Amino acid sequence: MPLVENFHRALAEAATELPDAELLPERLARACARVLPVDGAGICLFFLSDRRLPLGSSDAESAEAERLQFTSGEGPCLAAHAAGEPVLADEAAIRARWPGFYDSLVARTRIRSTISLPLRD
Repeated sequence: MPLVENFHRALAEAATELPDAELLPERLARACARVLPVDGAGICLFFLSDRRLPLGSSDAESAEAERLQFTSGEGPCLAAHAAGEPVLADEAAIRARWPGFYDSLVARTRIRSTISLPLRD
């Protein structure tokens, strides 16, 4: 089944689990995590030059990873936004590029690799 159809089906399933309209970002993140070869997903909005807002995550661990980037001020999502291109990082790359984020990430989650994709209009 094509990716788009799988995503629509996963989004419909997430809507039954999270029916409130304000939970749309969580539904989108869950649908992404279900159809892509990933364990979790998070969605963050960047606006103006210095404003960012985590919108939703597929699960608690992904939400924690998003929060840790913002509290440490570094991480793959922030780097992808700044560069305007995808950032793929395994554990060694996370440790080398964002040591403050890495220390918190390994202490508080099981996440050891990430991919961050900036989506722009």
